[in-house]
Amino acid sequence: MPKNREDHKSLVKHLIDHFTSLGLEIQYANYDKYEKPFVISRHPPDVIAFDKIKRLGYIGEAKVCTELEEQRTKEQLADFSNNKSSYIDIYN
Repeated sequence: MPKNREDHKSLVKHLIDHFTSLGLEIQYANYDKYEKPFVISRHPPDVIAFDKIKRLGYIGEAKVCTELEEQRTKEQLADFSNNKSSYIDIYN
């Protein structure tokens, strides 16, 4: 596996661990043994988690430093921050 992919996979695992440490349930993750996340607008996030008590969904997107200024990253963050309706309904 190329270094960037290894780094990305490691970051996704850290997101999963972080969300889990907060008591969130991992619904989908771009990681081994999880169902792949669905597309929100134009892009699937790396992790989708849910807080059953607060009834809130969480979206996690892993990026290495070199990806932060890329157009794709800007599009992903815009899609995830502007479009609640496509994922909120699955938790109701």
